[in-house]
Amino acid sequence: MRRFLVFSAVFIVASLALLAYIVPREKDPCEDTVITSDSPGARFKAEVITHSCGWGFGQGIEIVTVKITKLGAIGWTRIVPIEFDATQEDGGLPGPTISWNGPDTITIRVVSKVVQGTLRDRQLGLTVIREYVAA
Repeated sequence: MRRFLVFSAVFIVASLALLAYIVPREKDPCEDTVITSDSPGARFKAEVITHSCGWGFGQGIEIVTVKITKLGAIGWTRIVPIEFDATQEDGGLPGPTISWNGPDTITIRVVSKVVQGTLRDRQLGLTVIREYVAA
């Protein structure tokens, strides 16, 4: 009886090891898409970063941020979160876009079903306009 239990345990461990070896490993379910734009005069660089994850079974997420970098010796970086949910409420709509209105003014345009209005702020010599328009 003791031999049988030892043999069974070894068989189960070997089977699990073989199964773990032959089962294909999944790749990372997340990916980033980056769209870059330089300001006129190249004082700033902006990147629209779309972080998408899909785990299957209808589960997913998409986070959009705009990263703005002041170029030069005394540079800095600012991250602007964007209220946009392509996996749920804003599904099927085009993603956010950016455009420079001058050397120090950027407009982030978002088509949305749930958020409308314009947010404008000026910090450190940069004006950021977030424009949410109805779908």
